[in-house]
Amino acid sequence: MRVGLFKTYNYNDVLSVDLYSNVPSKFMFFTIHEKGLTIHLKNNKKLYLKETYYSNFWKIRLFLDNKLGKKQVQESKSLENSRINITNKTTPIPFYIFGIRILMATAVLATFIFLIDLCTTNYLDPGYFLFSIGTFLFMLLFTFNMGYIESSKNYIIIKKLINPFIKTVVSIEDITYASKEIIGGGRNRTTLIIIHTVYHKDFKIPIDFISLKREENIIKQIKKLEISYRDYT
Repeated sequence: MRVGLFKTYNYNDVLSVDLYSNVPSKFMFFTIHEKGLTIHLKNNKKLYLKETYYSNFWKIRLFLDNKLGKKQVQESKSLENSRINITNKTTPIPFYIFGIRILMATAVLATFIFLIDLCTTNYLDPGYFLFSIGTFLFMLLFTFNMGYIESSKNYIIIKKLINPFIKTVVSIEDITYASKEIIGGGRNRTTLIIIHTVYHKDFKIPIDFISLKREENIIKQIKKLEISYRDYT
């Protein structure tokens, strides 16, 4: 087991692993704590791994859980949304959402046309091009935090209000609990409903710009499916 560039440890050196812990981190003269995991060695040393240093930290947790834990857990295979009979739907989608979808599609189409025109005529109107691409990016950033769920007896389907083609299916059997959390601060502050799974992968549903009624619908579905729910806000 290699930690860092030069340090290598044998699995027999490990006493235990805390897969979820607050690990210390130095910031100037201060010690802060971040989410991560702690490996306890038999020589009383501790190895700390931080979530922020890895893009797929859940895979490290899954590997260590299978290697050093007493259970064998595997990630579930992906399932097509079309095969699921949705019984719990979201609240009605407001009309302005469809308007935003049309506006974004128009901006993308206009940008594509401008690029074709550039290739054929070697001329591009900068004003129209910047307006179309700017409109698309602004709408994309503004509407990114608009997630919701629908569900059936056995699955939760995570969706985006603006992009109906983005869908993630999670088996209820794999879910350990759901939580409402606030991450970051200031302008980077984001409110999330997080679906936690037995294979340590978290599915995050941004809810900053959805209505209170739609958020309540998400929580109602979670509780109806008898999934443990924790509000950390």
